[in-house]
Amino acid sequence: MDNRQSAVDVLKGLAIVGVVLHHVKNRRFDADVQEHLLGVIHVVAWAVYAFMFGSGYLHALSRRAEAAGGFIGRRAQRLLVPYLWLGVLYAVVFQVIQNLGLVDYDPTRIEPNLLGKVKSLLLCDQEHVIGEQLYFFVLLFGISSAFVLLLAISTSTWFVAWLVGVLAVVLAGLMMVNPLPLATTGLSVEMLVGALLQYALGFLLGRTRDALGRWHRVALGGVVVAAALAAINGPAGYSVAMLWVPLTFFLILNRLVAGSPWFGPWAALGQASGSIFAFHTPFILQPLLIILFKLKVPQYANVAISVLVTLVLCVAIQGAEPVLVAAVVPDLRGWIRIMERQNQAESRTCILARCFAGVIKSGRGRPETYRRLPSLLCRRFLIGRAWQGPRMLAARTLRRLEALRHSRLGSLRYLTHF
Repeated sequence: MDNRQSAVDVLKGLAIVGVVLHHVKNRRFDADVQEHLLGVIHVVAWAVYAFMFGSGYLHALSRRAEAAGGFIGRRAQRLLVPYLWLGVLYAVVFQVIQNLGLVDYDPTRIEPNLLGKVKSLLLCDQEHVIGEQLYFFVLLFGISSAFVLLLAISTSTWFVAWLVGVLAVVLAGLMMVNPLPLATTGLSVEMLVGALLQYALGFLLGRTRDALGRWHRVALGGVVVAAALAAINGPAGYSVAMLWVPLTFFLILNRLVAGSPWFGPWAALGQASGSIFAFHTPFILQPLLIILFKLKVPQYANVAISVLVTLVLCVAIQGAEPVLVAAVVPDLRGWIRIMERQNQAESRTCILARCFAGVIKSGRGRPETYRRLPSLLCRRFLIGRAWQGPRMLAARTLRRLEALRHSRLGSLRYLTHF
C-alpha cells in the first residue's frame, strides 16, 4: 500500500477514537468526570474534519472518470441509503426497547414515538435523533457533491487552491463572529464551510502530493494564523486551530508510518472506521457504559474499557458484514452461469437440429452417424424450445438478485472507506 494512503488510514484510526470518545458522555457520571470528558472532547474535536480531509485526499487519488451526475448518484446510493436504513433500524429497535421499559431515556432529547424518531431522522434533527453520529453520512454526501459541482467550473489545481484560500478566509471571518464551541458539531454554517474546506484541502494535497515540502510551510502558516486569532479571540483561535490538525498530523504520519509496525493497529482502525462510525452508538457504547456503571466499576476505568470493547466489537461487525449479507442473499453467480449455459446449449441444439434435419432429408451422409440423431435432436429441439423462455426469465431474475446483493455489499464495504 502507498505510504501516503497508509498515513490516511492511521489518521482516520486516530480520528475514529476521537469520535467514539465524543459519545462517551453519560449523565450517570460524576460532575468532575463529566468535566474531564468535556476536556478530552475539546482535544479531539478535529476528528470529523479529519474524515473530510481523508475523503478529499482519496478522491484526488481516484482514477475514476465520471460526470458530476454519476458521482452524485453513486454517493447517494453509498451514503444516503445506509443513512436511512440504519436510522430507521435504530429508531425501531429503540422504540421496542422503550416500550418494554428496558431503558430510562431522556424525553427532552428523544422523541417518545416511532413517527417522531423517523421524522427527526429525515430532518437531520441532531437534538432528538437516534444515532446522532449518522448525520455524518448526509454531511459527507452534501460536501462531496458540492465539491464535484464546483469542479465542474474548473478542474485545474490552481482553481482548487483558490477555492481553499477563499474558504479559509470566509471561515476565519465566521469564526470571529460565532466560534463553534466544539469546533466540529452539528450542521451549522460554520461546520459546513469548514467541512468543505477540509475536503478541498485534502483534494489539493492529493493533487500535489509530490511537493510535500510546500505543505509543511502551509501547515506552519495555519498554526501561526490560529495562534494570532487565539490572541484576539480565544474560542475563534481554538476553532481555527482544529482546522489545521488533520493536515499537520498527516504530514507527521507520512514521515513516521513508512516501515513501522507500530501503526498497524491504527491503520486497521482507520480501514474499519466507517463501520465503527455507524455502529458504535447507541446500542454498543452506551449499554456498556451503563452495565459497567451498575457493576460499580471505577468511572475512568469504565470509559477506557467501554471504548476499547466498542472498537473491538465494531471491527468484528465490519468483518462479519459480507458474511451476514451473503447468508441473507445467497451467491447466485453459479446458478446464473448454469442457466446461461443451458440457454446457449438449447440455442445450439436448435441450429444443429435444423442442419441434421436437412442432412437426413436430403439422404446424404452415412446412416450410422445419424441413426439415433433424429429422435434425440427432435426431443432436445422441442423440449429446449419449450423451456428456453422460462430459463431466460429465471436467469434474468437471478442476475437482478445478484446485482441487489452486490449493491448491498458495496454499500456496507463503502462504510469502511470514507
